[in-house]
Amino acid sequence: MYRMSGFLLSAFLISSQSALASAVNQPLDGENLIALYTGQSALTAADEETGKALAQLYANGYLNGVVDAGQGVHWCLPQNLLRGEVLSELVHQVAALPKLKRQQNGATLIADLLANTYPCK
Repeated sequence: MYRMSGFLLSAFLISSQSALASAVNQPLDGENLIALYTGQSALTAADEETGKALAQLYANGYLNGVVDAGQGVHWCLPQNLLRGEVLSELVHQVAALPKLKRQQNGATLIADLLANTYPCK
């Protein structure tokens, strides 16, 4: 059972490697971040559902990386907030920005929103 699960996971990771590489090689602005997070955009994969799942995983990892990079220094998330709630709220805040602003670098947008929403006291 475990060997089969390991094999399937390995096959999945190998098949998704090119999709992740193509996502990493392009700039991620606010518009693209929203599309990946919400599943409106899919990464290249064997099927669309897998592509959407990969896109959402990539967006979650991207957002978590930005959050972790400045936590406790540039922003301070309250301990009672679940990380998923924070990420969802950040994406909603980016979506509410004017289109021209959403076309800016995704990490910069997220960092600015975090610093303004969760300042350290």
